[in-house]
Amino acid sequence: MTKTTTPQAKQGVIATIIESLTKATKTKPITKDQILAKLVKQFPDRSPDAMKTTINCQVPRRLQNDKELKVLQNDNGYWIAK
Repeated sequence: MTKTTTPQAKQGVIATIIESLTKATKTKPITKDQILAKLVKQFPDRSPDAMKTTINCQVPRRLQNDKELKVLQNDNGYWIAK
């Protein structure tokens, strides 16, 4: 069975993480817990523990290495440099 993408299709967990980081800024970064809260709300059928693991695996190193995104961090959270 293959996935088909339609305009109405939900975006995935990693795309939601990237979107959250893109909306964040240096003056208003987002924490991993805030990302998790968004994911739990958007994907109620998925395990919060599994999504937390995904966040910890992706942010920041994997997004930097695999997706070549410039994920920055300070004491308050993360954001993607524009």
